Amino acid sequence: MFSRFLLSALFLLPFFSAFTQPDLPNLIPYRRGNLWGYCDSAKRVVIKPAYDSASIYQRIYNSVTKKEFYLALVVKKEKMGLIDITGQIVLPAIYDNINLIDLRYDEKFVLTKGRKTFLYSYVTGKIHEHPPGSPLPILEPLRDVVILCDGGKSSYSIADKGEGIFEISWSNYGDTSNSKHGYLISATNISRLRCSSGMFFKKDEKGWGLIRRYDGVELLPCVYDSIYELRRDDLIAVYQEKAGWYILKINYDTNDLSERIKSKAGPFRNIVDGFFANLFLVATDSQWAIIEPYTGRIGWAHKLPYYSYNYCGYRYLIAVFNEKSRLVGYIGSDGSTYWD
Repeated sequence: MFSRFLLSALFLLPFFSAFTQPDLPNLIPYRRGNLWGYCDSAKRVVIKPAYDSASIYQRIYNSVTKKEFYLALVVKKEKMGLIDITGQIVLPAIYDNINLIDLRYDEKFVLTKGRKTFLYSYVTGKIHEHPPGSPLPILEPLRDVVILCDGGKSSYSIADKGEGIFEISWSNYGDTSNSKHGYLISATNISRLRCSSGMFFKKDEKGWGLIRRYDGVELLPCVYDSIYELRRDDLIAVYQEKAGWYILKINYDTNDLSERIKSKAGPFRNIVDGFFANLFLVATDSQWAIIEPYTGRIGWAHKLPYYSYNYCGYRYLIAVFNEKSRLVGYIGSDGSTYWD
């Protein structure tokens, strides 16, 4: 059996873009038997497999020195280390945990080894022990203080007025009269999608649906057990226990009920929340597949030897896991598998 993929969530997930970054090195985590190294897109080995697990390379940028570099987290005998794009060891695999805490200024890492904590900067090359009990530096959290919509032309707000009533209000930038617009709507919950979508999620006692943002007109009835946005061309994933998952393309500008749903693909057992341009990863009862949601056209398809998939974004890779949540390896957007 291959080793579990022991990655720090802080290293891989929060700082990794959902979009392809073509300037990143052409290095893909590659498994040969139980050991991990790196290969290129043609499966030529670049860094010999020698680790129990290996992460995707992380681009790190220093806004002060204007330097950028790439590091990957590797694991050996349940200890973590860092390597650069040549495979040279930056930090030996002797640490219990490694977390990246500052992308903006000094690229600091928090290292733990037993009961000791260290701060390490790849920019300066310095490492020092952090005093016990002292607070660690952290990134300033992102704050969602205003909803900017319509290309930055309007500011929307959602207010719970109590007793199942919500007030949707907005004002237009550049309006010297500072006038506000809005309406009241009955619901148990109202939540926003991305700013450019023109829609809000609505929930009542029957389930989830969609309303048009500026006037509250119902776009999808509240009959779904789950609903979320696929972040692409107003594509919405909806789920009902008896029907499964569907991908819908919503036209929120029309008042014609027959034209509200422009396309529909499904049913699917599961949908991975990621995309290859306009392609999505979906599961039926017998296979995982890449589909074009407007037509339902199947791209590559794999039978179901894998328990779950996770879209990575880096060079359109998909991480494949088995039933024990262990990483099998990576699959490319063309269906290539990067393991032997």
